[in-house]
Amino acid sequence: MIDKNKTKDIINLYSNIYEKFRNIEKRTERNIKIDDLCSTDVLNLYVEPTNRCNLHCKFCARDTSDREVANMSMEMFKNIIDGLKKGSYITINGNGEPLLNPAIYEMIKYASSNGIFTSIITNGTALTKENTAKLLKSGLSRIQISFQSIDKNTYEEIMAGSNFEKTLYKVLRFINTVREEKVNLFISISAVKTERSLPFSKKSKQFWMKMPIDNYYEGELLSLQTDSKLYPEISNNSEAYKICADPWVCAKINTDGSVNPCPQDFSNKYVLGNVKEKTFCEIINDAPAKRFRKAIIEGDHEFLDGIGYHCSQCNTWTDDVGYNISEYLKNTYPVILALIIDEIGSIKKHYDCTYLKQILQEIENEKC
Repeated sequence: MIDKNKTKDIINLYSNIYEKFRNIEKRTERNIKIDDLCSTDVLNLYVEPTNRCNLHCKFCARDTSDREVANMSMEMFKNIIDGLKKGSYITINGNGEPLLNPAIYEMIKYASSNGIFTSIITNGTALTKENTAKLLKSGLSRIQISFQSIDKNTYEEIMAGSNFEKTLYKVLRFINTVREEKVNLFISISAVKTERSLPFSKKSKQFWMKMPIDNYYEGELLSLQTDSKLYPEISNNSEAYKICADPWVCAKINTDGSVNPCPQDFSNKYVLGNVKEKTFCEIINDAPAKRFRKAIIEGDHEFLDGIGYHCSQCNTWTDDVGYNISEYLKNTYPVILALIIDEIGSIKKHYDCTYLKQILQEIENEKC
């Protein structure tokens, strides 16, 4: 059965966002209210433990950024967590590989022990036996492993700097350890739809769906504020501009404590404030945040282009991605809420590990 105490805070957060979006959807720029410009419940806060990365993925915007490379301190992370509502959901990830910060396990443990649901997005290269053991003791709620293709050449081309065989073995061994030790951890494998990977999409899906994981999905190639190196692959958007949901449901805190209203802001272009000076909750309702949301509602692209966001050329708010307010209410909201409840619930699932163990054995035999 679902643990009601675990899910009630999440459901309350989502309900508040639903009502706010309903109100915004009914208004025009002529009767925007101050409340519409506020954000009381960020559903997914991205906290960046490091902007270091050991790969150069083709779809990423990290290589276009000139930010100083650094790790977030444990002290700063604790200050962030202490200012969040119990039941908040955070993704400990930003513009780098989170497992490259040695304090990541302590960070997850601190957040989870303070009633915060934690998720990480990793490329899987650092899932050694030692790191796996530490992750499984941290209280992590969800792990999303980016694995761009089950075809070796495609994988290594897209995830530049990677080794297909080594990473696949680490990922499969990690999954096997989680299931053998019966740790209540939601495992998701993800890929980004690119021209290079699409021919192998069916093969990749068939492979991962045989594995004892909780979710496999292929996400749309995002423009990342036109900074993605694969931005030319995204077809010209012919949709009329729609109000993006991100400024009310997401935000990103960088390694230096600066806060961005858009999680796709890899270069730290528009800073709302810094958690060294104010709490996160204060920052997301301060004047810069309200000015940004006002521009999003009104479609003020002169302001948005001026801060380097180029929202008119973004594809996040298109119906294909589903993060405009109308589409979010109709389709994205119920899907995400159902997934979140599945992730944080306490339902004991049965996983068939037969195929996983077969593949692991084959890999180990090849090593001998």
